[in-house]
Amino acid sequence: MSQAATSNDTVSSTAKVMTGIRVLETEREISCEQDVCSSDVPRLFSDPMARHMLEQEDLNLAWDKFENQTGYIKAMRIFTLRTRFHDDAITDHPEVKQIVILGAGLDARAYRLPSLTKEMKLWEVDTPEMIEYKSKKFLAAGDKGIDIEPKSQRFSIQTNLATSSWRDELCGPGSAFKKDIPTVWILEGFVYYLPPDSALELMRNIDELSAPGSVWAGDIMSEKLTNDSTQSWSAMWHFGCNDPESWLKSFGWNDVIANSLEETAKKYTGYDGMVKYPGEPGQYWFVLAKR
Repeated sequence: MSQAATSNDTVSSTAKVMTGIRVLETEREISCEQDVCSSDVPRLFSDPMARHMLEQEDLNLAWDKFENQTGYIKAMRIFTLRTRFHDDAITDHPEVKQIVILGAGLDARAYRLPSLTKEMKLWEVDTPEMIEYKSKKFLAAGDKGIDIEPKSQRFSIQTNLATSSWRDELCGPGSAFKKDIPTVWILEGFVYYLPPDSALELMRNIDELSAPGSVWAGDIMSEKLTNDSTQSWSAMWHFGCNDPESWLKSFGWNDVIANSLEETAKKYTGYDGMVKYPGEPGQYWFVLAKR
């Protein structure tokens, strides 16, 4: 899920499971003829770099999270939907030349999104352990002859995302970041891992750095879901919000769309019932906001 947990071991295993899911989605077999796929849905994205982020035991761990193919299709699709939604937040706004990914984990958007260009600048912000691990994996892939040239300009910031230090580093002397031009903010699998006070501080900082034309994309859980002890991940969840639209508007994001997991699944697959919900339906939203 998120790369924002405080335990390095937890961060590592969580990030690797999510990366393993991207490998599975990228490499799962589909058969398409005349743009019609014989599988239940077409591939939602492709991340060829994901396999180079993991060892075989990491892939086994990701697969073991799902008991069988049915479990894989229904449970992991939450995360493939999440990836595609945040990909689209970038792809659908090519006019915005600055992209900041908070809690970037092991994703390789700078390398895989075809809409990116060299005039765009993309920042990946995460813990020092995550950034260092990722850098080593990219270097190792390059040594094997894999093309690791990013499609955009790529910057990394190593910081504790539960504090405001990331803002100082993003906007520090000599930084390429310009707060007077629009930015796409990506908060994938991130906000609900923050303590409420940290989530509030994060949003205030983003607000102050977001020029007109900026875009905010993230996924948000309800208070009921973040407090649900029946969910294995809930011990790491801290921030819940029952009205994402009002919450975003309180920080100056006036154009807000909060689609439920169910609505998002239908958008990308064309039918209902293809995901296994965390908790009750209607407790998890994909939120896109503009100003």
